[in-house]
Amino acid sequence: DQVQESTKVNSKVLLALGRLTKETNLIQVLQECKDAQHRKEKELFEQRQAMVDRQQKLRDGLFAKELVGAAADWEGLEKQSEAELKKMDIHILREMDRETRTQQEKLAKLRVPFFKKTANPADVKMQHKILSILQDMIDEEDQDA
Repeated sequence: DQVQESTKVNSKVLLALGRLTKETNLIQVLQECKDAQHRKEKELFEQRQAMVDRQQKLRDGLFAKELVGAAADWEGLEKQSEAELKKMDIHILREMDRETRTQQEKLAKLRVPFFKKTANPADVKMQHKILSILQDMIDEEDQDA
């Protein structure tokens, strides 16, 4: 298929995208991907925020100890907090990478040009271009309706 072999966005790719929006459930799949990503981002943000809040409570407790003259290991607490946050941030990155791969698989299954499972920055950049074009097409359809 010539479209699948394209290396840049050209008229064949644009025609294929238009055809896909009319002949498949691409719009629905895009909305589902967007909704799933939003839910995942919200969930991960809330998890991270809960950790930050818990760490602040520990700092407050340490400060209260210090006020009554007890020894406070600020350095130990900060090292522990940094390590926990770093671990959480790595978890978040892995989860979002997993979300990206899931979206790539769904769009590749519909034969959306340039979509395949990849972490190659050039391929991902092209996938972003295609998503941007599709979003513009969806927005235009919404205005015409």
